[in-house]
Amino acid sequence: VTICFCAWQWSRAAGARAIVALAVAALFGGLIGSIQVLPSIEFFADSARAIWTPEHALTFSLSPFNLVQLWTPFAFRFRVFAPGEDAIVHEFIVYNGALCTIALAWIALRWQAITHRKLVVALLALALLGLWLAFGKYGGLYPWLARLPVLSGFRAPARHIVLFQFALAGLAGIAFEDLARLVTSGARVELRRLWPIAVPVALA
Repeated sequence: VTICFCAWQWSRAAGARAIVALAVAALFGGLIGSIQVLPSIEFFADSARAIWTPEHALTFSLSPFNLVQLWTPFAFRFRVFAPGEDAIVHEFIVYNGALCTIALAWIALRWQAITHRKLVVALLALALLGLWLAFGKYGGLYPWLARLPVLSGFRAPARHIVLFQFALAGLAGIAFEDLARLVTSGARVELRRLWPIAVPVALA
């Protein structure tokens, strides 16, 4: 998220001054945090994570079937679809509010009027990346990452859902901003143009 945010800010910066300031801040932040690096390396080397196989790293992968939660969070008997995984429901929750799903339809309908289209594209890219990582063994990307040093000691790729939910929250904010601007301007929208919003409602 930090790298994506910095890239977004970089694309909007008028000059190199802000980028240099950011690099200096990152350097000092790294130096402050480096006091914890050696103890962390030592602890990692003595833990079970140091001998994990790629299969261990791929546990808690998010099945793509869980995306149905965006329309109906109780579609499955136990709320999530996680075959072969421990029944820890909260690790596989994709749903983060019906308004985030409706916001996607709203932005699609109002695309020409949205004032932050570049930010929408950036947030959609972040959402897709978050999902791709969260899919773990189902997505094809994480199995490659799980073979890299250090990263092989991590697991539960489903936790990348937080990136997806973070991006959807941003998109919902943009939709609300557009709705507020529409209301305060006194403009009218023909009801017949809003029919696509009925699609996710009907699916739910």
